[in-house]
Amino acid sequence: MNKRILFVGQRVTYDGYSKMFNWTVNSLSEYNENRIFLHTFYYSNTEYTFSENVEWSEVIREKAERWKIIFDLRKKIKEIHPDVIVAFLYDAGLYSIFAAIQTHVPVVVCERSDPYAKLPLNAKIAQFFYRWADGAVFQLPQAQSFFKNIIKKKTSVIPNPIFVTGIQTILPFSQRKDEISYVGRIHVQQKRIDVLLIAFSFFCKTIDNVKLCLYGDGEDLSEMMRLTKNLGISDKVEFKGKVNNPAQYIATSKCFVMSSDFEGISNALLEAMSIGLPVITTDTSPGGARFLIENGVNGFIVNRGDASMLAEKLIYLFQNPLVADSIGNKARGVLKRFKPNLIKEKWNDYLNEVCGNE
Repeated sequence: MNKRILFVGQRVTYDGYSKMFNWTVNSLSEYNENRIFLHTFYYSNTEYTFSENVEWSEVIREKAERWKIIFDLRKKIKEIHPDVIVAFLYDAGLYSIFAAIQTHVPVVVCERSDPYAKLPLNAKIAQFFYRWADGAVFQLPQAQSFFKNIIKKKTSVIPNPIFVTGIQTILPFSQRKDEISYVGRIHVQQKRIDVLLIAFSFFCKTIDNVKLCLYGDGEDLSEMMRLTKNLGISDKVEFKGKVNNPAQYIATSKCFVMSSDFEGISNALLEAMSIGLPVITTDTSPGGARFLIENGVNGFIVNRGDASMLAEKLIYLFQNPLVADSIGNKARGVLKRFKPNLIKEKWNDYLNEVCGNE
């Protein structure tokens, strides 16, 4: 049945949220039954492009009063008369709920991060106002359970898809470069790059001639570069900056490592597993790592903030190449679980349900 879908977001940049926002919008535009509208609050600076079937109304500004954002969005709702509003992230969800009051247009909020890691006030605000949403999409069952007594209506768990191209050959561990790879923001509070660097300094005391390559940029880059000098590992750590299609750069690494305290479902972790890299990750809240990994079978999970444990698992992998190969091969099982077409169908079916088009 035909649907007019209005997607709402703050802006489109280069981060993981923007990647999934872009993919979801474009994927649902592939259905002939859907007419897709996109409304963003702020100026977008991004490499991502939207399908010609997507009607994007981008507000060119850097900041605005909340009432102005809600007013503009309400005006857009009345103009296009959507069948459903899909709001990505916390602010967009709140603004959409207010803007849609008395319009009789259902609002679906999408939590893409860890609700347990929100500031206490923001968590209380979300729990209070999300009860007026008509639906919600979560990446993880653990995130869904945070709101289970608050959002009484239809909810769904829809994970991220995997889309990796151009990787033809999976090398055995012994033939890979002596590199450990990380992909993501250079950020301390969430990504705990400090823990990763400390763990690598411990690792280097046992195993030499290995590089740590970090692909990404962020607000803590200068601080982390200073930390590598203080730890005496600056000659072994390479800050590569942001790259397009990072899977092509990390495909020949020995392994992939992630040290975050909290994540939804990490795109970088998914992609590393899909190309057969043995992975080591912290036990991220609210459960993304455990959603993907059976510890010791298709990857390793270590305690958050535990640099010593992270170093121990890195050393273990390098000293046991056959184990590393087995873990990498089994990690590729995520390809079947998170095929883009399957995830696209989940989204379309769920929005049909919210719109009453079951």
